Amino acid sequence: MLAIYNNALFDLNERPFSGFNRGFRYGDGLFETIAVLNGVPRFLTSHLKRLNEGARVLGLENADIIDETLITTNCRKLYENSNNPPVGVLRLYLFRDGEGQYSPLIKSANLVMTFESKPILEVAIAQKAGF
Repeated sequence: MLAIYNNALFDLNERPFSGFNRGFRYGDGLFETIAVLNGVPRFLTSHLKRLNEGARVLGLENADIIDETLITTNCRKLYENSNNPPVGVLRLYLFRDGEGQYSPLIKSANLVMTFESKPILEVAIAQKAGF
């Protein structure tokens, strides 16, 4: 599966970062899952607003990697490398760079983007809902 790591295309079977990374050892990061229709991520502005707010709370720097135009362009690259399915899911993983055990040693962040095609499902509209 292809992915984009800090704006560079790579194969997920390769490891562009250390297994000692705080994001993977301690969950020091955030993610967003975004529906994609015909290569266009839905509600991207809202997803990125939430991702930026979470990055601010965690004290992650490099907010410029969460750029709407860049995310859209990279989504398109991943979409086209997946044979242009009508429906898919874009995942953004924003995680702290570097190591550190009890507290982070640095504030910079990395961004990994993945895209998966999904089958088109029939959607039934509920006639009643109860809460």
